[in-house]
Amino acid sequence: PGERPVTEGIITEESQILPNDFYSCAFVSSGNLVYKWFYTQLDMDANDPFIKLPEGEVVRCLSHYQRNRSDPEYQDYSVQKELYIATYNKSREGDYKGSLYIYDADTGVLVNKYEGISYEPVHMFYKIK
Repeated sequence: PGERPVTEGIITEESQILPNDFYSCAFVSSGNLVYKWFYTQLDMDANDPFIKLPEGEVVRCLSHYQRNRSDPEYQDYSVQKELYIATYNKSREGDYKGSLYIYDADTGVLVNKYEGISYEPVHMFYKIK
């Protein structure tokens, strides 16, 4: 009853899945592609990625701003408007092969990028300044 079919080949063991309550969707990574899967869709179209990162980049982590459970406005999901993507590119020159890309979670437009800033990312979280 609660299961839905997913196009073969998109979701693998390396895929990252990030629910986004504000847009009622989940972001799903596959290599250098990120799909935006709305909960009302029965399936994802493998030919229609939401974001295509530069060649050689492989998504390691997905994140967005999430209020802390102790925050009185914890259920305010309107803060989930940007998608943070940490990637690894083994072909990048230098010691730092990890990058951070920031996209608008609604339109998929690139907001900012920081290339070659870390070793291989294994986890990412949003830190409030």
